[in-house]
Amino acid sequence: MPAENFLKQYGDCHTISIVDFMTIWKNYDSDKSGYIETEKNAEGVSEFRKFIVDLMELMLDEKIGDVEIEAITKHFLEEYDLNKDGKFAINELIQIFPVEENFLQRMIVDGQLDNLKIDDVFNHYDKDKSGKIQEEELDNLVKDLLSKRKGDAGEVLDSELADYKSQLLALADKDGDGQISKDELLMLVKLYLKK
Repeated sequence: MPAENFLKQYGDCHTISIVDFMTIWKNYDSDKSGYIETEKNAEGVSEFRKFIVDLMELMLDEKIGDVEIEAITKHFLEEYDLNKDGKFAINELIQIFPVEENFLQRMIVDGQLDNLKIDDVFNHYDKDKSGKIQEEELDNLVKDLLSKRKGDAGEVLDSELADYKSQLLALADKDGDGQISKDELLMLVKLYLKK
């Protein structure tokens, strides 16, 4: 039985939040290498092929053949593989999806975020100056990541907030304390910008 299309849960993928993007990233970076690779794995299928098959099925509402998959993969490599290494880093794959702009993205200019801006981002959320983004501060970070574009009246439900908060913590909270330190935020941003 074929695997369910992972991308279907995101609707038409016209606009997704950064948290959704990171969930998609984690799903297709199955070997956790930090790349979605075009080389075949031990199962004989590349991570990028799985991604393309799901994306094209979602967009076209039909399965495509091997010839089309190879042509699309070649096009994506030419268009989005910025350093031409034959695999996709997070900053390359994010070009494919229209991800909502949020506070973190506004701070990133030309794929760069210097230490001063990291401090600004961290201080923006660490309202009590405890050195950790915690409790309501973490809620605010997640809400900012989930915020809709201006003009969209959508509101983040508590259940969504809790779900995305746990996903963010699973991704960034390396010491498991339920909070985000400046180093963990820096690691998250570096992952996001990884070349």
